[in-house]
Amino acid sequence: PDLRLAEAYAYAAPRLLGEARLAALAFPDAGFDDLAFRAAPAWRGARPAEDGYRQLMAGAAARGFDPPVLIFVEDDARTWWARGAALYGPLLARIDAAILAGGTMDIQLRAVPGLRDSAPRTARLRGDVEAALLAACVAGSLSKCPSEIDGAAHDGLSFLLAGAALSAALDPLGARTARTAHAAGALHGDVQAALLGALENQFDHEAIHRALARSPLNAEPGLADPEAAEPVLRAAFISALKPSRDVALRQAFARIASIARTTNPTTAARLLSGARGLGDLERLDDAVQRDGASVLALHDLGLPITAVQPPRSAPPIASPLSTEARLGFIRAGLALAAALGLALAAPLLSGARANLPGSGRGELFNARLNRLFLGKKV
Repeated sequence: PDLRLAEAYAYAAPRLLGEARLAALAFPDAGFDDLAFRAAPAWRGARPAEDGYRQLMAGAAARGFDPPVLIFVEDDARTWWARGAALYGPLLARIDAAILAGGTMDIQLRAVPGLRDSAPRTARLRGDVEAALLAACVAGSLSKCPSEIDGAAHDGLSFLLAGAALSAALDPLGARTARTAHAAGALHGDVQAALLGALENQFDHEAIHRALARSPLNAEPGLADPEAAEPVLRAAFISALKPSRDVALRQAFARIASIARTTNPTTAARLLSGARGLGDLERLDDAVQRDGASVLALHDLGLPITAVQPPRSAPPIASPLSTEARLGFIRAGLALAAALGLALAAPLLSGARANLPGSGRGELFNARLNRLFLGKKV
């Protein structure tokens, strides 16, 4: 199950629908209806509703709902959420902890929800030392290499990203997160080209390979003992640093690291797939700092990362769907992500995106989702 996406939908609900709108649905007899919101001034319509929403969330938190907005979700979906969190939550936490800490790792990226669709079948995320050694083998700079190496997985960009982390020339977490996204096939081609070009201007690529070829380092012993190989690799990359430093590149990796620290590295790798250039990283980081992990839900819906900055009293995102239909979509998205996993989520959420710009189909779409996932009308 894609717990991170389900969690993002839960946290995004107040932003997607608005606190006042959720209150109107939570308190149908309190007069917070759509007509009142359209006709009444904000101070008359929204503020009491928002107060009601906050009271509802406080009560939900006291009853153990985490996040509290899960009070809007059907009981079955909450059960699946809890089971999935207990079974898969610790595994995801260990994966993210390994990327945060660096060091030796061997992560099958096809096992990470949200990356399995883009990741090649054999995609593995290795530690910085192992990644640099394998890429150096592909480039012919080391001897005693493993007999079989996936050259596409250990290309020049992977090599320089590993070196950027080892040498600390750029933020190591930013470099490692970018390498995670690259290994998972989640980076847009323009971003890959921009990163490779900028890193080649940062390091003398040929000087690194010459230094490694002259060193006593061999690949298989290095892979068997990464701690012993690390100082040799670090020295090779540091010796190849060019005098001129790219300020924009340092800022880009600092932004990636900021996204990874605010969310987690695997969520950050997923979000990087929405970037079409290095300039997008600043906007993405700003969105994450403002809205946290809920940005993943906006990314999944294909919404612009800067779309959710609404006045508290206004409908945040214009949509032809009725409020009830939109809440039904959030409910279905939660139930879907938590209970059925990404295999079904991808085609059905893409169907949701296809229906968002249309007109007059929201109720039909909502009814279809509720029949499929909730088994009853909402």
